[in-house]
Amino acid sequence: MTETSKMDAKTRILNAAERLFITRGFEATSIRAITSAAGVNLASVNYHFKSKDALIHAVIARRLDPINRRRMELLDSVLAEAGHGPIPVEAVIEAFVWPLLDAAGGAGQDFPFGRWLGRLAAEPADFVQRMVEDHIRPVGERFFAAFHRAAPHLSPVEMIWRIHFVFAMTAHSIAAESLIEATSGGLCRPRDVRATLRYITRFAAAGWVAPPAGEAEVAGGRP
Repeated sequence: MTETSKMDAKTRILNAAERLFITRGFEATSIRAITSAAGVNLASVNYHFKSKDALIHAVIARRLDPINRRRMELLDSVLAEAGHGPIPVEAVIEAFVWPLLDAAGGAGQDFPFGRWLGRLAAEPADFVQRMVEDHIRPVGERFFAAFHRAAPHLSPVEMIWRIHFVFAMTAHSIAAESLIEATSGGLCRPRDVRATLRYITRFAAAGWVAPPAGEAEVAGGRP
């Protein structure tokens, strides 16, 4: 008996849907394509998920929710250790970045984690973007508060941009790991997620203490 046949129908559906969503997009992937790839019938999809929207939600939640739970746990530890004192921005960055790097490192070579991230970020369908936002909003609000406490000199606009930059650095390190390793002649190895965390944290922490962009001098005097 193959590993695929041993899997329960729900897991096969999730696996097939996930891979098709990554390659084709959420809207362009039909339920018929999913059932064919999963080796199940339409009734099985309806039984486990009721609708395509519910299936998409389950696919997103399966990977994203564990990452966000771990982020919350790490942030809770940072806040508990800080007590009423200042929060080191490095600790907040690590709590935000590490669960994503760890999940990518643990996904194995058979799952294109970087492409999955890219699909979530670039998916044009509004309803999918709303689902992603619903999953990340509670986490984002808590990290926004923690970053504000660590860097109170920054405005909300500055804060939001810098959070996005930290995420973008992390996502690129995951999605372009082969390119980074090749162009560095093997000096940089993103698959070493602990080392990648150190490099991202050090660089991002320096960015957090930089003056706001509205007050910084721009080269050549241009806005």
